[in-house]
Amino acid sequence: MQETGLGLFLIAPTREFLQGREFEVESPGFLKGKSGASHMFDIRASRGDGSRNIIVIDLAATTVA
Repeated sequence: MQETGLGLFLIAPTREFLQGREFEVESPGFLKGKSGASHMFDIRASRGDGSRNIIVIDLAATTVA
């Protein structure tokens, strides 16, 4: 499955699911680690209430030959 297909069939519905439950969603999403390195994820979600509770999701797909 190409990345475009992954976005269409997995990332977009997951993003919409979280948005429908009042999460603030970024796609792609980034977080800075303790070392200062930036990490990229397919989806980053938080409640937007000032808490530091953050959900990050990376999706992968494969085909079985």
